[in-house]
Amino acid sequence: MENSIGQRLCGMLTEAQGYRKAIAYSNGNNILSIGGGVCQVSTNLYQVAKMANMKIIERHLHGKDVTYIENGEDATVSFGKYDFVFKNNKSYAIKIKACSYSNITICELYKIGDKL
Repeated sequence: MENSIGQRLCGMLTEAQGYRKAIAYSNGNNILSIGGGVCQVSTNLYQVAKMANMKIIERHLHGKDVTYIENGEDATVSFGKYDFVFKNNKSYAIKIKACSYSNITICELYKIGDKL
């Protein structure tokens, strides 16, 4: 993901950055991996960006179906390989709010004012 000045937001998924092991897909298999589950957040962000009619620049599907959304509606990310990127094509600035509670992930976009 990128912010308005083109900086990557997610970066490498490491324990030092606070990521934990969870189920991830690798070559079509379920494995335990640092940062597993981050694709659920990118998928939710893709869904709200799509609903807000933002311009989708880059999106990739998983190599196999996921359980948390309909087939073909996901957005996988993998550092150095796959990214999810959208552009705020609106006349106003936005704020992205994402949070997770237990096994529920919520992403929201808010209008916060005029673009700089």
